[in-house]
Amino acid sequence: MIRAQYHPFWHGLLNWYGRREIHRHFRQVDERGRIHPDPNRSMLVLGNHFSWWDGFFISDRNHRRWHKRFHVMMLEEELARRKFLTKGGCYSVKKGSRDLIHSLNYSAELLGNPENLVLIFPQGRIQSQQIGQIEFEPGLGRILEKAAGPFQLVFSVLLTDYLSEKKPMARHFVKEVIWQKGLSVADLQENYRQFYRECKKAHIELVEKEVTG
Repeated sequence: MIRAQYHPFWHGLLNWYGRREIHRHFRQVDERGRIHPDPNRSMLVLGNHFSWWDGFFISDRNHRRWHKRFHVMMLEEELARRKFLTKGGCYSVKKGSRDLIHSLNYSAELLGNPENLVLIFPQGRIQSQQIGQIEFEPGLGRILEKAAGPFQLVFSVLLTDYLSEKKPMARHFVKEVIWQKGLSVADLQENYRQFYRECKKAHIELVEKEVTG
């Protein structure tokens, strides 16, 4: 696997690039929900994965609100072509290989440092935001079981809409979840699915208000 080689300068530069691109390509970013970061706990963020933009939105929110050291799991074939991203906190996972266990253990190790944030897309691949249900791939359970320290568990859902505008708007929902040892990944998946449904319902209602004025 390819480990993160976090460097504050490169992380800042990549975050600046992401923030600039978000402002260029989106007309509005509506943030919903508030997380109070605990300086004594790391943060594990579980997000839906429907676009190239997902990591940038969460990295930017972390930079402005949470002030943790950002890390994100990325497919090894993609990261191998862009190794400079390791300096921004990216590390690799190679599905279907023995290295997968190393990546999961490394994620758990990162959670042992209260300065760290670890972003995981439990879907394991990009899927349309229109899908009815999020399916978690195997592996998250090992991270939760092996986590080297106490952490805040955060659900993240990103949704977009164009309406009659040239540029889309993005709505980012977050929610802290109480995590207890012994809670099954199946239960966690169902909790995330429920949050995802709530976010989609709230998003549609907010969009309708915008349309009707």
